[in-house]
Amino acid sequence: MFRRKLFLLFIGLAVSGSIAGFFPSITAGVANASSPASFDAAGKQGEDSISRFDLGRWLVIDETSHWAPEELETLQRVMQHTFDALAQAGLDGNAVFAGYAFRRGQGEYANNRNTAYAVVNHANQEIVLSDSVLLKENEFFIYHELGHIVDRYSGRALNEQFHMLTLQVEGALALHDWTTVKGFYLRGQAHIDKPEATADAFALWVWVTAAGEEIPQFDDTPEHARPQAIVEVFTQAFNAAFAGE
Repeated sequence: MFRRKLFLLFIGLAVSGSIAGFFPSITAGVANASSPASFDAAGKQGEDSISRFDLGRWLVIDETSHWAPEELETLQRVMQHTFDALAQAGLDGNAVFAGYAFRRGQGEYANNRNTAYAVVNHANQEIVLSDSVLLKENEFFIYHELGHIVDRYSGRALNEQFHMLTLQVEGALALHDWTTVKGFYLRGQAHIDKPEATADAFALWVWVTAAGEEIPQFDDTPEHARPQAIVEVFTQAFNAAFAGE
């Protein structure tokens, strides 16, 4: 699958001079996939091997998946921030996301139920992105899907650690063992879906610590949400989940 994606990427970029010209680092990555370009947080070449990032390795380009230059900019930024956050914790993003690639979906939503801007399919290792999620205000949901992959990479230990630690916070209370502790979910759905709460926590962690963005507020963010506490507890959970790495 990896070779197929690289082949499609090479063909797609060869016939798309505008994208190749706008984003030369992609074509460089395809021409020499074993030596990905290295970038630090400022977008310049860096030296830390575990933070090396080459966007060309993470795209699907075919008859239904096409990318505009500004969308490539978005993905470059999102993935670099994610790689930076993982590198600070001693993880190599190339290993964590090995085999996965972004597919450009069509329309406002990425699933048939019209409920998600982005969806990760672990079976075929594709992250489908809709028109909506590539807007600046919705980038959080790309980080969210990456969070699901990181949790899977940990063998679900990240999800387990996060929710175990939330129960140890003073005053924390879970209504049931299958619900997220009050104050530790950013969106309503995550109240009754622990993996969703964990993926949101990962997204918030990267969003705040690596991307330097302000804490997001969603339409269904509860008044009792404690975003700073979420970041602090998630950091502890992340360190515990990957202690042996």
